[in-house]
Formats: sequence, C-alpha cells, structure tokens
Amino acid sequence: MPLYFHGPSNFALGKCNAKLISQVFICYTPSKYQVGAVLRPISMLIFKQKVKIISKLETKNGFLKRDEIIKESSAVLIDRGDLSRYISISQIPIAQKIIATSSNNAKKPFYVATNLLETMITKKEPTRAESNDIFSSLQLNCSGLVLAAETAIGKYPIEAINFVKESIKNFLKFKK
Repeated sequence: MPLYFHGPSNFALGKCNAKLISQVFICYTPSKYQVGAVLRPISMLIFKQKVKIISKLETKNGFLKRDEIIKESSAVLIDRGDLSRYISISQIPIAQKIIATSSNNAKKPFYVATNLLETMITKKEPTRAESNDIFSSLQLNCSGLVLAAETAIGKYPIEAINFVKESIKNFLKFKK
C-alpha cells in the first residue's frame, strides 16, 4: 500500500500501520537531501524495513535537480499539473521527455500523472489528444499512468480506467 508523504512529518509516518506500507511518495521533492538524508532513515526507523521512495517531480527546483533526485529515489512521479505552475504548459511535454530520459538512463521507473483523461471527468469519451497523450507517455517507457480527478470526482471513473487499460493493451500490440 502506498503512503503519500507531504514533507517531513514524523506524526503522519508514526500513525500508520508500518507493516502495510511498501512505498512512500514524497511531494515537492526539492533535492536528493530530502530523499537520502532525511526520508530513507526515517522510513527505516519507523517501518523497520526498506520501503520504496517515490519522489514527485512537480516544481521547477525538482525538475532542475531531477538527476540527483532520481538517483536517490526508487522511482519518480511526474506531476504535470503542479509542474505547470512553475513552467509553461507548452514546455510540459519537453520536461516530461527530459525526466523520462533521465529516469530511463538511471534505470528507474517513472509514472506520469495529471490530466491524462481530463475530459472524462464530465464526458464518457476522451479526446484524441488525450488518447495521444497516453500513447506518447507509454512510448517514453513510463512504468505507470496515474489517474486522479478522473476517478476521484469524475462521472465516468470505470470508463476512464477501462480506456487506460485498452490504450495500454493496444500500445503493447503495436510495440511488438
């Protein structure tokens, strides 16, 4: 079970059932220091086991320090929504490609989040652009696609999940 970890909070970590935690997500990861020197020892102390640390790259600083963060992390999550507050939306695909290349070079998994199927919050069918976005993310060798609002508040969460599954299945056929 993943645990979202918003900054240094021993209280949040201390109140969870440590035996059920397999990975910790770090939000607003500013540098490798937060991963290596702070969170890894805290996770070992509290969980008594090594947990996967997945760092969210969602700020300009995190993007600029991506290589060191990726090196210290088990995986990274590209949060394109938050990242677009720090860099222009027209640069998000470039940032995603750069992070993907860094992750692939380091042989670390990465996940893509935010706005994959945004129209499916209110509509039953995605747009062609959203379908292409999923395909492009898969071409970058992402390890997973993260739906958020589509399933949390969307009117068609099952359809959104099924569309992602179908997209992955079609991509894998194409890739052969």
